Amino acid sequence: MLRILQVPWASPDATGLRAAMYADLAERYPQETAAVERRGGFAVLDDEASAGLVEMVVAYDVDLSSGSRAALGCAALRAVATGEGERVEEVRKVFVLPSARRRGVATAMLEALERSAAGRGVHRVVLETGRRQPEALAGYLRLGYLEIAPWDGMVPDPTSVHLGKVLAAWPQVRRGVAGDGSIGAVEPEERPCRPSC
Repeated sequence: MLRILQVPWASPDATGLRAAMYADLAERYPQETAAVERRGGFAVLDDEASAGLVEMVVAYDVDLSSGSRAALGCAALRAVATGEGERVEEVRKVFVLPSARRRGVATAMLEALERSAAGRGVHRVVLETGRRQPEALAGYLRLGYLEIAPWDGMVPDPTSVHLGKVLAAWPQVRRGVAGDGSIGAVEPEERPCRPSC
């Protein structure tokens, strides 16, 4: 069963998934990765990426009979200063292990983060993806993200695509355990969220 759990940035599962993402992107963007490596590589980039963190989630495949779980993917939100008076958060570090792709994992994580952001009064979410990640770009467009201009602090990059999505008010959900053991919103570690949330 797929569960989305809120975890600390430094949790071993989240850190391992971000490291796997770094390796995946290094193959797609070797020149950009070489520049990052000269600055200190993954450790430096990962530390910088944690600035302004609002929320980190990991998607798990949970075996209900044994209680064991396997991390499949991660995603995060960070606060963005737009200077426009609206609350905006940036979707960051969306990654799904190759063996778990095309199973709705990224969609479940994004929908959970969007619901959580809307619950905090966030008006829209933005993200940056790469032109060499056509599967990610197609997925974001399918979920209603639209191409936008780079936001404050973003440096235009020919390999990047900037996307945004206005968040409709998500319906209020009961923040408790439902009959099937899932809950209707992202919750801290050990409190699951249905893929549909």
